[in-house]
Amino acid sequence: MVRSFLISCVLIFFFTNCYHKTISGRKRYNVDLFKMKLINNDSLYKVVDTTKLYKLQNVFNVADNEYLDNFKYVYLKFYSKNKVAMFYYFDINNIKSLNPENADMGYYNYSKGKITTQIYFESPQSEGYIKEEYIIIKNDENIIKFKGNNYINEYKILDLPKEFLICKPDW
Repeated sequence: MVRSFLISCVLIFFFTNCYHKTISGRKRYNVDLFKMKLINNDSLYKVVDTTKLYKLQNVFNVADNEYLDNFKYVYLKFYSKNKVAMFYYFDINNIKSLNPENADMGYYNYSKGKITTQIYFESPQSEGYIKEEYIIIKNDENIIKFKGNNYINEYKILDLPKEFLICKPDW
């Protein structure tokens, strides 16, 4: 009896924490892995534009009071239904470069004047983790800034041709 119970618990744990991979090898996890409660409200679209691409331009280290010189260029693409993708490559001449299957998956919310994003990252040192960022300021039509873990990330807002807006997230 105890043995059956333990086997059942192991199987339940295994199947609830499973993931699948996209064709490009990116992992897709169950939404339960993300800690935030998804809130769908229309005011969200006044802050983020799902027809734009957000390119990381600058990273400011608050603790050291300096801009970082060496950082990876990443791109955020917001979608409807609280989904966000983080891309590590974008080519304006290649529509497939913004296929969400090539991105890290995530979710976002807007509440009380803040955007919270949770994106699942993988690293060589661990299986993966959730990275959170919070919006602190929107300068103008071209810049949006996120603050999290002693860094302020500044993203330039890029217009996308309509043909780049056909892809939908696979999670």
